[in-house]
Amino acid sequence: MKVLIVLVLLVAIVSCADYLVNTQSMIDRINNDPTSTWKAGHNEIFAGKTLSQVKTMLGAFLVQPKNDIRSKTVIAKGFAPKQFDSREQWPTCVHAIRNQGQCGSCWAFAGSEVLSDRFCIATKGEVNKVLSPQDMVSCDTGDYGCQGGYLDKEWEYLENEGIVTDACFPYVSQSGSVPPCPFNVAKKCVAPSKEEFKKYFAKDIDHFDDIESAENDIMTFGPILVGFQVYQDFFSYKSGVYTHKSGSLAGGHAVKIVGWGVDSASGMDYWAVANSWGETWGMKGYFWIRKGHNECQMETMMWTGHAHTDKL
Repeated sequence: MKVLIVLVLLVAIVSCADYLVNTQSMIDRINNDPTSTWKAGHNEIFAGKTLSQVKTMLGAFLVQPKNDIRSKTVIAKGFAPKQFDSREQWPTCVHAIRNQGQCGSCWAFAGSEVLSDRFCIATKGEVNKVLSPQDMVSCDTGDYGCQGGYLDKEWEYLENEGIVTDACFPYVSQSGSVPPCPFNVAKKCVAPSKEEFKKYFAKDIDHFDDIESAENDIMTFGPILVGFQVYQDFFSYKSGVYTHKSGSLAGGHAVKIVGWGVDSASGMDYWAVANSWGETWGMKGYFWIRKGHNECQMETMMWTGHAHTDKL
């Protein structure tokens, strides 16, 4: 009998811990807070989802960089403007918002999207290809597919192995299942694709030690990859400059910084960031997050690599 009671209690504790992430009480608390700089609401992608369910979409392993990770490209630091947006600077090269589905492949989406944009920018639009996150999910043996990935290791894969285009190996892991790497059998695109089998490489790996270095790199070469800590309230983000207000830590997430600015409503500096949860989430798939305060550890997890155009 005592054993049965203990088991019932354990089940009850687990059930209570696995709560809905889009709760009306949390949304109301954030929206009624006079110090809040953002608005919360119900996002369709998380309707009826519990914390354990959404954790599968957080797949960035956030670790400190190795001391020897440095870019081979040196950029002269200068005065960065108060506002900059890659979407305005290179409107045909910053590609559309995507949706990773119920797979912890954010790391692969953010990395492939950054390299996609950077190839287009580096070639002045001549190489305007959407690169394949599925290549990284299925073929990068240094990372863990839908179970997550390391921001530095994915850039090592992009530098050493390269990735094909999305047309060559389309994304199919929305449900969380990962097919084997097809290129272990033959160096050709997945049928019925008529795309040429071709790999696109990163030239190097870079971790930014300060905001100014990141800003200068974005203005020169395009968007960068960033990891950050996600708390429960972030799932309810709708608009404005996000700062953590409520809820427990859910996990690490990887996204793409496209620029920065100053919010006219609050006067707060922000990063403009592309997510991979589809266009129904946030501001058509984008969000703003406070800049200059290492909000959710974002400013310690900024990575990138440059497009290796010599290997085209």
